[in-house]
Amino acid sequence: MQDLGRVCQNRGFSQLINHGICTDILNDAPDADAAFFDMPMGDRSGLESDDVTRPDRYSTVSEVNNGEVRIRRHVLKQYSYPLEEWIDKWPAQPSQYSGSSHSFRREKMAKYATEARRLVSELVEAITESLGLGLSRGDLRTQMERGFEMMAVNCYPPPGTSSDLPTRVSIASLPSLAVDERFEVAKQLVDVRHAGMYRGSSLKEFVEFLPAGG
Repeated sequence: MQDLGRVCQNRGFSQLINHGICTDILNDAPDADAAFFDMPMGDRSGLESDDVTRPDRYSTVSEVNNGEVRIRRHVLKQYSYPLEEWIDKWPAQPSQYSGSSHSFRREKMAKYATEARRLVSELVEAITESLGLGLSRGDLRTQMERGFEMMAVNCYPPPGTSSDLPTRVSIASLPSLAVDERFEVAKQLVDVRHAGMYRGSSLKEFVEFLPAGG
């Protein structure tokens, strides 16, 4: 536990191994999403939106090079916690796989979301304890249960583009406390040498800030 605290304070990041999520789940989720991005654009375009508050949103990230607009990656964002509240709003296509009548993508992504949330919850609890932030595991778990979670799926380089690199799909699971709950710099981490550099804010304020050019 002390080693984890030192890494958080001195490095700020780490890589987790032996995390307990089985290889099948780690492989099946990106495969299911790769099949989604391989579908014709017309089957994906219904999810396109400029509304960053949508629980399911498909978009592209582009850059301009010598006057030419090039798509660098495709992005699919979807809320994933509470799972039973959001899973029916996820894209169902591709709907069948290997003869199954169930939504292959939803099934595989639900397993990934469940395991990712379990792991993230355990990791956040361990980090909080290692830094001595004075919040019990039970209290932290209660706060996280009141919040929500979003999955961001990135596909790059886009299928069909001229690139020497194979298309790759990555998935990020992003947990949050309650949308309107304000985040403050932990007082235990602020001292003469380490000033508090961020003002308090909530996820709701951040989401409202994005359309304004944030």
